[in-house]
Amino acid sequence: MSTTPAQLLQMNREERRFPLHAAPQLMSGFPGLDAVNSSAPFHDQGEICMAVQLQPRASQASVVEFVRRIEIKDTWTRASLPQLALTSPWCASVPGGLLVGGTVPESARADAGRVQVFTRAGGAWDHVATLPNGVTSIRLIPVPRTGLVAFIHHDAVGDGPGHLSTTVIDDIGGLTAEALSHAELLPGLFDAGESVTVSDAIPLGGSTLGILGQVAFTDDQGGACSYPLSFQLDLDKPRWHNPRVLFDRSDLPRGPEKRADLHEIIRCGGIDRDEADRDEDNLTLFCSAGSAEVFRVQVRWPFD
Repeated sequence: MSTTPAQLLQMNREERRFPLHAAPQLMSGFPGLDAVNSSAPFHDQGEICMAVQLQPRASQASVVEFVRRIEIKDTWTRASLPQLALTSPWCASVPGGLLVGGTVPESARADAGRVQVFTRAGGAWDHVATLPNGVTSIRLIPVPRTGLVAFIHHDAVGDGPGHLSTTVIDDIGGLTAEALSHAELLPGLFDAGESVTVSDAIPLGGSTLGILGQVAFTDDQGGACSYPLSFQLDLDKPRWHNPRVLFDRSDLPRGPEKRADLHEIIRCGGIDRDEADRDEDNLTLFCSAGSAEVFRVQVRWPFD
C-alpha cells in the first residue's frame, strides 16, 4: 500500500470512526478452550450458526466446532452440524446449501494442498476441492447475478509480499485449478512486509463489492500486528479503493490472549448479514483477538 496500515488507522481515528459497540462472545459448553478464529454467521435449519476454531490456551491442537446462537445475549453453544478437521474456518451460504473451507492441520497434510473446501446440502460434508500448494487461503463470496467471487491468497516468494488475486466462477463446480490460474492479481495492495487477506464481502451495487479482511504487518518495534481492513473493489477492472483500517486491540474490551506476542493480532471472521440488511448506517462484524476470544463489533459503515 502507498499508505501504511498505521497511517490508515490514524486517518480512521481522525474521522472519529471508533467502534460503536464491541461484545465478547461466550462459547458455552467448551470448558478450557479458547475461541481462536470464527466464521461469519449463517442460517441452518432456522438457527443462526457459525464455525469456531477452539484451542486450549497452552496448546496448538485445534478443533473446529459449529455453534448456534441461543437466547442469552452474545452466547453460543454446540450446533448439530458435524465437525471438520480444519483450522481458520469460513462459511458461505449458497443456493442449495452451505460452503465451508479452511486449512488442513499440518499433521494431516502429507503432500496435499493445505486449503480444502466442503459443501453440505443436508447431511454429511461433501469434499469439493483441495487447492494447489502455494494457496494459503481462499474465500468464496456469492454475489447475486454474478456467481461466486473467489479471493485467493498465495504464498510470498522470498522476502517479497504475498499475492491476492480474484476471479468469478459460475458455481462450486467451477472451482478448479484451471479457473484459479486465470485469477487476476489485485495490484498495489501489498508492500514488503505486509499481507492482506479477504474474509468476507458484501455487494454495494453494480460491479462493486465492499471487502472486509485484515492487513498483517510488523510495527516499528518489531511486533506482529493484524488489524481489520475494509476496501472497495470494482470487479470489472479489477480495481480497489477507499482502504480503511477499522480498529486495533485498544478499541476492544480487555480480555485473554494466548501469548503476549499475539496481543495485536485481530482476525476478521466475517459480516453479520442480518444486521447489514437492517442497518444502513453501520456494519457488524465478527473477529477474534489475541487468538483467545471472539468479538461482535459494530462500526460505522466504511464504504462510500
